[in-house]
Amino acid sequence: MKMKKLATTIAVLASLGAIGSTPAATITELFFSEYIEGSSNNKALEVYNGTGAAINLATGGYNVQMYFNGNTSAGLTINLTGTVASSDVYVLAQSSANATILAEADQTNGAGWFNGDDAVVLRKGTTIIDAIGQIGFDPGSEWGSGLTSTADNTLRRLSSIVAGDLTTNDTFVPNIEWDGFATDTFDGLGSHSTSAPPLPSTDPTINEFSASTTGTDVEFVEILGAPSIDYSRYWLLEIEGDDGLEGVIDEVIRVGTTDANGFWLASLPANALENGTLTLLLVQDFAGAFGTDLDTDNDGVLDLTPWARIVDSIAVFDGGAGDLVYSAVSLGPNYDGVSSFAPGGASRIPDGANNWVRNDFDLAGIPGYTGTPVAGEALNTPGASNRLAVSVPEPTTLALFGLGLAGIGAVRRRRTVN
Repeated sequence: MKMKKLATTIAVLASLGAIGSTPAATITELFFSEYIEGSSNNKALEVYNGTGAAINLATGGYNVQMYFNGNTSAGLTINLTGTVASSDVYVLAQSSANATILAEADQTNGAGWFNGDDAVVLRKGTTIIDAIGQIGFDPGSEWGSGLTSTADNTLRRLSSIVAGDLTTNDTFVPNIEWDGFATDTFDGLGSHSTSAPPLPSTDPTINEFSASTTGTDVEFVEILGAPSIDYSRYWLLEIEGDDGLEGVIDEVIRVGTTDANGFWLASLPANALENGTLTLLLVQDFAGAFGTDLDTDNDGVLDLTPWARIVDSIAVFDGGAGDLVYSAVSLGPNYDGVSSFAPGGASRIPDGANNWVRNDFDLAGIPGYTGTPVAGEALNTPGASNRLAVSVPEPTTLALFGLGLAGIGAVRRRRTVN
């Protein structure tokens, strides 16, 4: 196997004025970096290795499959051979392609290849690690339009992409992750550049959330990290836990840049988060999609993990028979002795600590709401430092402290259910 031109770009965090580590150190799997659907048999696929280590394709069981004319079964499977070095690419070409393509090819195949309406996937064994197009759907002639389409064009993966597309049955929109070039453009074949922002030196954490409140839900998720840092390599996922829907990704939220105090806030519309059993996962380099079932056999273990790693998690378990959570930390009914119901929201107190305190269900702390905060609860403080409910503004609420925690539990209110 010949050496390719190595063109890995070192990303720079301008806000810090420092050079970050190469994105190759955080890419965990191979993915397609170029797709050529040119004239005649000028067809090729380029695979990029940014994992930081050489990969033996045969030993790893890597293969390419092509799904023709909307079929749900592969019409052609090509098992890959040889080794692809770190920060290098591997080119698979149609054996009748022109000399420019063949000069870059590491492997060729003479079967009938894809056209613009055929889906192509990259697999490791039987696990799909990247996809172009949509399995089981024929778009007519192409996905996309103009130069950024799968018919008669060259597509190159954007340099910001660090993982493949793991969802093969959703609508494929090329311009989200690809640049398009005219028919028989081959000048980029044989190399790939990455420019994803480097990972911050410290991971963020889930610091506060609200999923269910009195009346119309006031919902949010607060992330805590270092001040004024770009955390766009991190995503907040809500995973359904109710019986019958276990493991389904119910919300996908990309984290942004923290403020001067280290907070980043996602203010969500009512009913965006589930009111029942749920898990919030904070992950790095998410490559999945909304609606994907991560626990296909509903056994409480995630079968699909379309991310580099999980950096934080928290779950709410409402006591439902058959419900599942996907975090080692789960806040269930009466977990804290304050209420016999699972919390609708909770805060780490102090900020970033491992101690989760339920938020006042009646929205104490939110402007415009008096709430009914009691000892053992936290105020709702989206985008600000978390605080215990150590004082109560209403005389009637002050009287509750005389009842003790047992009496308080008897008069607590049941949370709403969507």
